[in-house]
Amino acid sequence: ETVEVQASSQIKDTGTSTIGAVLDRQELENLPIVARQVYNFLLLAPGVIGMPSSTFGTTQFTFGGNERSQWNLDGLDDTQHGGNRQIRLIIVTPEAVAQTQTLSSGYSAEFGRAAGGQINVILKSGTNQFHGSALGQWRPSDLQAIPTLQTVQPNRSWDDEAFTLGGPILKNKLFF
Repeated sequence: ETVEVQASSQIKDTGTSTIGAVLDRQELENLPIVARQVYNFLLLAPGVIGMPSSTFGTTQFTFGGNERSQWNLDGLDDTQHGGNRQIRLIIVTPEAVAQTQTLSSGYSAEFGRAAGGQINVILKSGTNQFHGSALGQWRPSDLQAIPTLQTVQPNRSWDDEAFTLGGPILKNKLFF
């Protein structure tokens, strides 16, 4: 018998010092996420550290100790300017996201004006075929664990429903 093993190394881009990560649709669909907050996936990128947040549970980050970051949603600026949050409160469910990109240092000037990190979220787009997905979650309070520092279980149930739908409006020209 003969066993043949083949391996190759990843191509290293020596022309840039960028540190970052890209999560594609397959990774976003298969990674577990309890809080249904798509921005929590960005904590998987190198150089990204989460910070406590008191603002609607919006995810906050530091990039190498720097809190100044640039947030983009489909290429549009989604950064909170003049406030204490990094991102505007735009709810994006994981089902709607096609890809995320996080750059924590050494990125090109084309990405914006932030000294900390760059966060780019790309939403799913339409195609010539109709496609979609649906989600339903139900967490009754009787089945939830008591939070760590509490002695009484909060009387709170949690329901979540989401769906996506995409397809053609004009074949090969206009999609939703």
